[in-house]
Amino acid sequence: MHDSCIIILRMRLNYIKRVKTDTPQSENFSKEFSSLLAERGIDDVKAFINPSIDDMSDPFAIDGISEAVERLKSAENESVLIYGDYDCDGICATVILYKTLLNRVKNLNYFIPDRNLDGYGLSVNALEKLLKKYSPDLVITVDCGITSVNEVEFLKKRGVDVIVTDHHEPQEQLPDCIKINPKIKKESFADYCGAGVALKLAEALSSREKIKPLLELAAIATIADIVPLCGENRVIASLGLNSIKRNPSKAIKRLIGKSVSSYEIMFKTAPKINAAGRMDNAMKAVEMFLCDDDFIIDGIAKELEFNNVQRQIKCEEAFEDSIKMLNGQNFDNIGFIVLFSENWEAGILGIAASRLVEKYRRPCLLFSKKGDVLKGSARSIADINLFEMLKEVSGHFLSFGGHAMAAGVSISFDEFETVKALLNQKALAYGFKTFLEKVYYDFEADTSADKLPLAKELELLEPTGYKNPKPLFLVSSDKLRFERIGETEHIKANLKAFEMIGFFKYGKRFMAGCDSKFLVTLSRNIFLNNETAQALIKEIYVENVTLSDEELMIASLDSLKLPPTECDKPSKFKESGNFGTLFVAFSKEGLSLIERDYPSLPVGIGEEAVTNMQNQIVLCPYSEFDFSKYEKVVFYEKPISGIYKKAKDECAFVCIVSGAPEQKMNKISRESLEKLFLYFKSKRGLKYNEKKFKSDLNKAGLCDFDFFAGVQIFKELLLILVDDKGIILISDKKTSLDKSYTYQYLKEC
Repeated sequence: MHDSCIIILRMRLNYIKRVKTDTPQSENFSKEFSSLLAERGIDDVKAFINPSIDDMSDPFAIDGISEAVERLKSAENESVLIYGDYDCDGICATVILYKTLLNRVKNLNYFIPDRNLDGYGLSVNALEKLLKKYSPDLVITVDCGITSVNEVEFLKKRGVDVIVTDHHEPQEQLPDCIKINPKIKKESFADYCGAGVALKLAEALSSREKIKPLLELAAIATIADIVPLCGENRVIASLGLNSIKRNPSKAIKRLIGKSVSSYEIMFKTAPKINAAGRMDNAMKAVEMFLCDDDFIIDGIAKELEFNNVQRQIKCEEAFEDSIKMLNGQNFDNIGFIVLFSENWEAGILGIAASRLVEKYRRPCLLFSKKGDVLKGSARSIADINLFEMLKEVSGHFLSFGGHAMAAGVSISFDEFETVKALLNQKALAYGFKTFLEKVYYDFEADTSADKLPLAKELELLEPTGYKNPKPLFLVSSDKLRFERIGETEHIKANLKAFEMIGFFKYGKRFMAGCDSKFLVTLSRNIFLNNETAQALIKEIYVENVTLSDEELMIASLDSLKLPPTECDKPSKFKESGNFGTLFVAFSKEGLSLIERDYPSLPVGIGEEAVTNMQNQIVLCPYSEFDFSKYEKVVFYEKPISGIYKKAKDECAFVCIVSGAPEQKMNKISRESLEKLFLYFKSKRGLKYNEKKFKSDLNKAGLCDFDFFAGVQIFKELLLILVDDKGIILISDKKTSLDKSYTYQYLKEC
């Protein structure tokens, strides 16, 4: 089958191993696990694996807590207002402090600003209304306020005392009031989220024993706000999750799924809580957590779930809009993505920005427009400190706040182009290598030994998250035999060490069949009481294209679904940049020609290799391949299908290089198609089994190319269908084979 192979010996991507410590094996753990703990700076392994509430630090070590406690002791008969924030962290922090003060203060109220009406943090407009409504003697902020110098002064002039509790990065000028923010002096643990800071104040006001019921809220906020899950945050997250598993409050039980884990909180529970402030008003989320009535809790939970669906739709729209705005741009000149739209909801921009950062590997700032003001959310990559970069241009902002990886910004519309240019200039100064794809991993996986014992050890790392991620393993393997799981988009392969599963990786099956590197996570899988190690494929990176000529032709079949068209005449081409150019070929010969001119580029087969717009090669692009994102598309072989026209329709610059050979494809005979169709007729009503059917037809004299080409032809003609249960349906209608574009390309003359 592998008749002749290309071997490309250069590394196409930068692989960076995170665990560099060569640690002696502990008597209790494997060498890998011991090295991982050492690399993450975990000295007290017992405390890390079994966190205790006694591991928490003294709350009075945080500057400002002593003064806040004294002030709150004198507020028993006063009117106290808690001013929160509309995200999951701010909501949980508000509930924590409200429950703590409820029996300590005679007149206690809370307020969460409306994202669209009031904006982030303290605002004079909101405060004026609150002063009239509640006449507070004391305002306590949670998860906001550290940059609210003017707003605090506004309150003080009206005789209102202020306590700011916050975790965001402080700026040079601080509000003139009692401040609890561990980042100001950093004399103790400083990486709490807003709810974590509120929890420490609650602890100082009561005791560690009495804050135990509040740990579940603090844990949700700690995981959701992406603060480091190490040190005291690990204690909070671990104990809080254990509390949810044992005896969750009614509201949390209603929101959370069956599986209680950091993953469940991060990707399923927290988004529902966040959706209240993003799409509606976060006050109802606070009400739900403070309520004991099952009927009311269920009603609000349904609203949050509806808001979350709305949020997902709006976020997808903003993400797709952003991609369209960036399509065809010269990414050699883009270091910081800065975009705005009047159609975007402010509440979903942070999520959309995060997805764009992941896709393009560049910091991103997205704005919504309201009147003459742009309100935005920014996210960054690990190489660029977002807060410090924004601070350098903050003279052009109306307001901003945040930390190294995330921030919120408001500017006048007139400043948009200036801010965009300045941020882009500063990001580009880091150099183009900053924006190249980097593959971080912790260990190379030895596939010769069972990894179940290690998979069990890795469970001790939970809860995992920021600064304590699930370890990533690099699996190097040539010609792994992956099988499609039924008619799904999933693939799997069995090794001695573990079963490899690739969910929604069917499109990458040809890449998986090369000499490739697989980035995987390792876990324990239990099925029918049988424990095995399972490796979940995150990414597939081709190093050496070792597919045969026939396999590359099979990979090219999908593009034959497009109608035939003429190609332009070949022309000369020379690339000088590092981003935005896609090189296309269909065979080993074409790949060699590209490698001659542009060695060591990432290679994808059917799909793109990387998404960050760096120059790359795609062999045999699928019919649905999106060329519109690229600035230039260069063919090193003249395609026989309509894939060239598709590229021309979607991209401003498309050419075929001088001297490009014509794409070669096998032909298929009517006799082979008749044999294939008769075989499938005999399988009518049975489940589709690609591996077995292909094997049977190989024995009957059909090659793999005939099998896949024939199936594609018959599916185009609707003669063979596979339903959603994987059952084969056969049509007896008569039709012409020439109605299939694939057949037109492949029929024997």
